[in-house]
Amino acid sequence: MPCHDVIIVGAGAAGLSLALAIIRGPLRGASILLIDHDAKDSDDRTFAYWEEAARPGDPQLLREWSELAVRGPGFELALALRERRYRVIRAIDFYRAALAELRACPGVELLRAEAGLVRDGGHAASVEIEGRRAEGRFVFDSRFAWRDLRVSRRRTLVRQHFLGWEVETSAPRFDPDRVVLFDFREIGAPGEFFYLLPYAADRALVEWVGLAPADAQARLRDYLARCWGVESPTLRRREGGVSPLTDHRFRRRLGQRVMAIGTRGGRIKPSSGYAFVRIREDAAAIARSLAARGHPFDVDDERLRYRFYDAVLLQIMRHRPQDLPALFEAMFAGVGGDRVLAFLDGEATFTERLELFRGLPWAPFLAGFGRLLVARAGLARRA
Repeated sequence: MPCHDVIIVGAGAAGLSLALAIIRGPLRGASILLIDHDAKDSDDRTFAYWEEAARPGDPQLLREWSELAVRGPGFELALALRERRYRVIRAIDFYRAALAELRACPGVELLRAEAGLVRDGGHAASVEIEGRRAEGRFVFDSRFAWRDLRVSRRRTLVRQHFLGWEVETSAPRFDPDRVVLFDFREIGAPGEFFYLLPYAADRALVEWVGLAPADAQARLRDYLARCWGVESPTLRRREGGVSPLTDHRFRRRLGQRVMAIGTRGGRIKPSSGYAFVRIREDAAAIARSLAARGHPFDVDDERLRYRFYDAVLLQIMRHRPQDLPALFEAMFAGVGGDRVLAFLDGEATFTERLELFRGLPWAPFLAGFGRLLVARAGLARRA
């Protein structure tokens, strides 16, 4: 039975990004087996992210924006981005380009099949694949299951629900130059918000985001009608799901030769729900570790202070979601879009963090910090 250098279970953003990072570096030509039950031929999601403006955009980039808006009851902020850009890629464009590049690379095998049990081993790991077994020096597993999140009094789990519609309108309704990053108007429950990516004056992706299940379709119809004057949009595409926002510590190393990646590896940012850049950077770090160390585990962990900030914000989201509009208003009004995005990325300097914290309402954070202490002591109710 042949032994692959690398087996990747799951050909989503994490699996494809890792395979690309490997073949684009000194390990090009390594034997890679990429397994997924899905053909990856549908436009099932949108990869939205921000990064430094000086960084060239991906070839599959659909749009980018240098202006964003944050709105809520009684306030509306329009912010220019000077150092960063908000960018978006269609999943189908990313899938097609990645799969084409991988198919053209010697040593890469793409297998459409259902992967089963992964077994660790001293010299190799193995994956059960519909009645047969494949071995690899290292196996990377991106399959996330909610049961993998251990219920604990010391950790917080928030389920972030979202539903998005890509719509067209009969008349121009949107400002194509400005992303609406947070819109807390017309909320049906505390913690709900909308965001809108305007592809053109008459076409946009609008998403409802909530912390609990709701009639999201009704919320979207109401939001489009009341806030944008759109009564009967043409629905071109939809996407949706539930993301785990949590301070649970995800296990990266699942064995001597098995590693978790993607959502299963904790790559979703707990305070924002964004993951694409973190997944891509993680893939690059794993590929560097494989090339330099001969194993994939030499990757940086999240900085302790940002894990703390995320944990406090999760407490606010869970217990005081009604404070979120005022909190985000204060953040963006105080230091501007670039500084807030840098903070959410974990890249703000000490001075920038101090400036941001100085303008925030302290009551929600003190309450969140107090609840975090209670949770870490094991005295909170189960999340």
